[in-house]
Amino acid sequence: MKTLATTLAAFLVSLSVATTAWAGTLSNEDDQKYDLTVKNPGSSTQTSIGGHTTQMATCAGFPCSIENRSTGDSVKLTESKQHVVIRKGKFVLR
Repeated sequence: MKTLATTLAAFLVSLSVATTAWAGTLSNEDDQKYDLTVKNPGSSTQTSIGGHTTQMATCAGFPCSIENRSTGDSVKLTESKQHVVIRKGKFVLR
């Protein structure tokens, strides 16, 4: 029974890591919260990001665009390896 629990836990951790790597990340280096629109192929989601936080699994597919509704800035991600940072209200791709 313990082996099954260990195997299940390892599977869930690997699934979590795979999902994060697939979806890209968004970090906010500013103090303030920003309202965002994330546009994935076939869908659009409104969300927000607090100051000095990082969101994993930002995009559900690629290409994906993120608009900062608070500042009007936008960025397009074409692959999961891209990391987006908000600095002084503007997007920076890494």
